[in-house]
Amino acid sequence: MPQEELSPTTPSETPQIQNLIYTVRGKQVMLDSDLAALYQVETKALNRAAKRNERRFPDDFRFQLTREELEDVRCQIGTLRGQNINNEIGRTYLPHVYTKQGVAMLASVLHSDIAIEANVRIMRAFVEMRRFIVSNAQMFGQIRTMELRQDCMDEIADLELSLEELRRQYATDKSVATAIKNSEEKLESLRANLRTLTNRIVTLETSR
Repeated sequence: MPQEELSPTTPSETPQIQNLIYTVRGKQVMLDSDLAALYQVETKALNRAAKRNERRFPDDFRFQLTREELEDVRCQIGTLRGQNINNEIGRTYLPHVYTKQGVAMLASVLHSDIAIEANVRIMRAFVEMRRFIVSNAQMFGQIRTMELRQDCMDEIADLELSLEELRRQYATDKSVATAIKNSEEKLESLRANLRTLTNRIVTLETSR
């Protein structure tokens, strides 16, 4: 069976560890292949070591990505590294990812000085990532609110077009009266939601 080729890991050749940390299921995680490169072992060997010590790796320490999650990670890779996402994670099986706790546990099952040294760097990267998220939580909240506001505006525009068509149809078909009433009520609810989101954005901007 052919083995994965390993290459030496040096600071100049390896992206910053923070760029190897992705968000999946609301957790910061690292891919098995990235960890294997840092530990200078094969990806299969790393996962075998975890599998042999399965009790040390519950689901909140290590889990396998679904296909949808893998696609999301590919998008995150493309965003973080500015690369063609189709060239990343080119494996026939779904990779495993490790949370901060899972990474900490790996050093205890790999039994190598390289793994211990790599873990120190990785733990520092997780700490820096957490610090970044906490310090920028308000900015992320504002971005998310702006996204929700845009979604709401799009939904309002679509509903207004649909309602206009229903009103034209009402001239010859009175049976659409209920549909018109329901659409008007939904439109009013969306407009109220839009006002709330707009006010939230203004509040976030003035508090910065």
